[in-house]
Amino acid sequence: MKKLITIPYLLFFWLIPVSIILAFIFKNDEISINYYNANFIVELKYIYYISAFYFCLIGFNYYAIYWSNKTPKKGLTLIHITLQIISFALLITHKNWSWLQSTNQTNENLVLDNSNFILLISFSFFLLATLFHLFNFFLSLFSKSK
Repeated sequence: MKKLITIPYLLFFWLIPVSIILAFIFKNDEISINYYNANFIVELKYIYYISAFYFCLIGFNYYAIYWSNKTPKKGLTLIHITLQIISFALLITHKNWSWLQSTNQTNENLVLDNSNFILLISFSFFLLATLFHLFNFFLSLFSKSK
């Protein structure tokens, strides 16, 4: 773990092919987001492709810190990596959280799917991880000492 915190760009460069492989595995899965009367359907493979691009950008950011002979702040890097991995794990397993399913009040046999709630939590962790990453990147890049 100590090595991972000092060179986090290797983790994010490693997550790029993992994301692309997951896009091929889950190429037929869809996410349905209901917002009032609108129903948005997004194929999961596009989210994994965007994640691969995002991991590439994060890897380049951390490599820029390494290239400028600076070190990222260990605490912020640990928080960022933890939140990012939790967010990615929740995205992968969003349909496996069956304990969150509830039954309809009027019809006991109808089971409501709460996988959108898991996706909301995953997206929230993703935004928090992005904020920690940006804060860590600029704080490390503009610090005077190594």
